[in-house]
Amino acid sequence: MGFLDYFRTRSPQNTQGDLFKPPEEAEIIIDNRDPTQIAAYHRLHDLIRERGGQPRTHRAVNALAIQQILSEDPGSLYNALGIPQGKRNRLPAEAKEALMVGNVATFYEIAADQGIQGHRAIIQASDRGYRKVKGIFPWNRGE
Repeated sequence: MGFLDYFRTRSPQNTQGDLFKPPEEAEIIIDNRDPTQIAAYHRLHDLIRERGGQPRTHRAVNALAIQQILSEDPGSLYNALGIPQGKRNRLPAEAKEALMVGNVATFYEIAADQGIQGHRAIIQASDRGYRKVKGIFPWNRGE
């Protein structure tokens, strides 16, 4: 199944209206949301909360994202860049983009299985999600 099949069959979440009818018959609702690093972060953490994540789960997933996607220890990264701990909005653009990709991959990894519930299962799924995409970034390929 490609994106169009997925898009056609998803239920009320279809915010675009019926784009597959002729223009004169379709009621098109434009989706003005624009994916951003912050939106991907909140979407992931909302799902973590829904799946029984605790405050320590959120902290662990954030640390895992930096360790897997940026291949850095979170404390060392922030210290080296002179950024207060957790201020992702002050990271370089490439780091924010990479974290966004990782958060999106991890969101889908967790969402794919309703059995992923609670701290341990969320951490394990997050690790799989981040590992799936980490290799696309040049700093993880040794370039």
